[in-house]
Amino acid sequence: VDKIQGVYVAEIEKGSGADLSGIKKGDIIKKLDNIAITTFSELSGYLGSKRPKDVVNVTIERNGNEQIIPVTLVKLETYEIESLGLEVKNTSKEELSKLGLKNGVVVTRPISKEMAKYNLSGIVITRLNDEDVKDIEDVKRIMNQRNIGESIKITFVNQKGEINNFIFR
Repeated sequence: VDKIQGVYVAEIEKGSGADLSGIKKGDIIKKLDNIAITTFSELSGYLGSKRPKDVVNVTIERNGNEQIIPVTLVKLETYEIESLGLEVKNTSKEELSKLGLKNGVVVTRPISKEMAKYNLSGIVITRLNDEDVKDIEDVKRIMNQRNIGESIKITFVNQKGEINNFIFR
């Protein structure tokens, strides 16, 4: 690729609108709804102005050919925190209030053999690195902001309502 005019797709999040509509790793996003996109901040800014179920016409370049793919935006319900070996999901205000909590995401399952040893399904992660976690978007943001190899502190409430802290290195 000489000079990319657009945003290179390095990764596709499983279950996302892009994944479900057939956008692939290696595609180059050129336009969103016929508006030229040249930087990731333009892409995320435009998508941030949209809501789940909105349809965005994405012009991509694949193997030198341009094509338009309609993408229905979805709100991701779960998120895999690969570096921790856990999958989490958003939780309702009702579920949180039953536990006396204002914020948090629920661990749905371990995704690594290491984490499968512990009974973590159902715990509510309330903080990561001393920042409140309201939803999986917060989890994603906090995890993406940390440096690779940096330890991460998790504050969670277990099934008995006990607050615990773990530090992963």
